[in-house]
Amino acid sequence: MIQEKYFTVHQEQRLVAPYIQQWGRAPSIAVMDSSCKIFYSPEIDGIIGYRDEAGCVLVFGDPLCSPQDLPGLVALFHNHFAAQKRTIIYLLASEKFKKWASEHGYSQTALSMGDEIIVNPQVDPLSLCGKHASSLRNINSVINRVGVVFNEYRGKDLHIEHTMEKIGHQWVQNRKGPQTSLLHVDIFSNRANKRFFYAEYNKNIVGVFILNRLDAYQGWTINALVCAHGAPKYASEYMILQTLALLKKEQCQYFSFGTLPVSELRTLEGLGKISTFLAPYFFKASKKLFKLNTRKQYWQKFAPTIHPSYMLLHKRGIGIREVFGILRAFNVKI
Repeated sequence: MIQEKYFTVHQEQRLVAPYIQQWGRAPSIAVMDSSCKIFYSPEIDGIIGYRDEAGCVLVFGDPLCSPQDLPGLVALFHNHFAAQKRTIIYLLASEKFKKWASEHGYSQTALSMGDEIIVNPQVDPLSLCGKHASSLRNINSVINRVGVVFNEYRGKDLHIEHTMEKIGHQWVQNRKGPQTSLLHVDIFSNRANKRFFYAEYNKNIVGVFILNRLDAYQGWTINALVCAHGAPKYASEYMILQTLALLKKEQCQYFSFGTLPVSELRTLEGLGKISTFLAPYFFKASKKLFKLNTRKQYWQKFAPTIHPSYMLLHKRGIGIREVFGILRAFNVKI
């Protein structure tokens, strides 16, 4: 008989990272957060990372396994929590998994939730036409005149690591206003699956850029992008441009900026009449509160392609308990 089990990421981080690297998408890195639990079966090669909030089981991204192991792993997962009468919610699920889950009875409600922002590093954003490319060329010119230096960190220099970690912690503390986040900043956890970059100005580290490897796409995604207080304007754009140039030399064709909340509700499936009526108003308020348009405008400068992602529920409709659980899962701070 197949037995399902779980452990926390803190207990077995070394076992979680390879699944993210082999099968993950950008949202999958949220599974590395210490608040996550990991569901697995000793007889199926795969895991599902989730948070337990408000009586709901909230999964980040798609299950992390091969396509042939997906039916068995998902069946065990749903059977386990159905017996406990828990609501199962997938956050930032891919379009492919949405279709599969709907066809196999694991999703009765689906809403547009995010747009994954992806670029091909073989296309130099500085060489394109239009206002976004022109803006990036101006930024690149300004930063070069200021004298910011870009480096990849490969060694074990405790002073550099301490400085990078300090910048990450200060960035979190200095954030103001309503916030959401998938995971806490933990720069040097799971080193084997990451690349580390930093920017220097006047011989001081002023920016940190961390990537996670995604083998399923032979590419990378952003883990963290933070700048120190007082860093030159456009330091973050400069680090992105330098990283894309490096990945181009390495023949990489996939780089994900992660997933941003949707700018408009394109999919509303399985909701009741009242929820369907109220959803656009709730979304409009959230869009204004969290300044979603501003965040998307930042990434549009790099000429990305957009890949939709969804929130899926195994039952029809969304109640107060599910809304509260979703807010907790995204670490919403008002």
